[in-house]
Amino acid sequence: MPWTSLRKSLTASCATLILFVLTAPAMAEPLMSLRQIDHSIQEVNQQISRVSTRIGALVADIATIVDETEEQERLRLGLLAEVKAIDMELQNMRNRLREGQTLLEELDREISMMEASMSERRNSLERSSRLLYRDIHIPHDDTRYLQSVFMEIGTFLEALYRDLRQLQVARNDNHKKVLEHQSMIQRFSSRSHGLLEEIDVITRKVQSSFALTQEKKRILDHLHEEQQDLQEIFRNLLNRKADFYETVKDIQHFKGYIPLPADGPYFVSQDDNSLLIDMKNDARVYCIFDGEVVYRGNLYRFENVIIIDHGNNYYSVYGGLVDVIVNEGDRVYANELLGSSLYLYFELRHRSTPLDPQEWIFLEEM
Repeated sequence: MPWTSLRKSLTASCATLILFVLTAPAMAEPLMSLRQIDHSIQEVNQQISRVSTRIGALVADIATIVDETEEQERLRLGLLAEVKAIDMELQNMRNRLREGQTLLEELDREISMMEASMSERRNSLERSSRLLYRDIHIPHDDTRYLQSVFMEIGTFLEALYRDLRQLQVARNDNHKKVLEHQSMIQRFSSRSHGLLEEIDVITRKVQSSFALTQEKKRILDHLHEEQQDLQEIFRNLLNRKADFYETVKDIQHFKGYIPLPADGPYFVSQDDNSLLIDMKNDARVYCIFDGEVVYRGNLYRFENVIIIDHGNNYYSVYGGLVDVIVNEGDRVYANELLGSSLYLYFELRHRSTPLDPQEWIFLEEM
């Protein structure tokens, strides 16, 4: 018999076999439905993911800032060492400048004294010469002595002039050195000032980076606290979900979360409000939810059929079974083995109304 005919026959038979309890008492609505719990779990998990992403980004930012700060600090220490070396060199140059200035002053005094002495001697010699030639009458032959005396005096004066010129050369050389020292001191001082300004800029950057790092660490601490709180909420929701499965026995609260009743691999097709599952191999068939077997038998060549009452007028139908291991009146539980099948017919009903399996069966399982 084709699948469609079998389905119609089985559906009609199931409708007549199921006993309806029209006035069954309604179960109290739980504080949170399973769908709400899963929705909350998903939201909290997304929040944890976002917080973790922010934590990762902050950690990376802090690491970058720390690396940059360490590099700036190394540069600052290098500049401080250079400033210290320049200061030591400046101190040495200032000492040499003072020595040069002292020597220059001594040379200036010595040159002044020598020039004054030479000027006095030259004037005295000129006066003596004029007096001798004017007032003293000496025979011509006796003037040789005076000439020799004047020549010796002239030679002495020439030696004084040479010494004076040497002193002037030494003085000029020392003056040049003093000017060079002054120029070097100016350049080194300018360099030291520039380095100090650069160090000041780097110091402000390091301080700013340190403050930024501290702020980011405070934010990171808050994010870690938020992450811990969210993880605690996540664990509580998981526990609540586990408690839900343990305590809530109304199948309607598991709408959309009911697993397929079969092991894979399989191929699933939907025919109106029933599922046709090609099991590929002789696979196991399981109960979808806690309940009681209210029917076991053969219907319209569909071989073994089991109907399970899950309470509150909800029923599950399994057709095409072999090796059935449960009987009417047995209490069965979710994921309990019912038997095996090659081609399984599956249907959910509320009272006499077939239910759309896509609204009840966990879609990822399909």
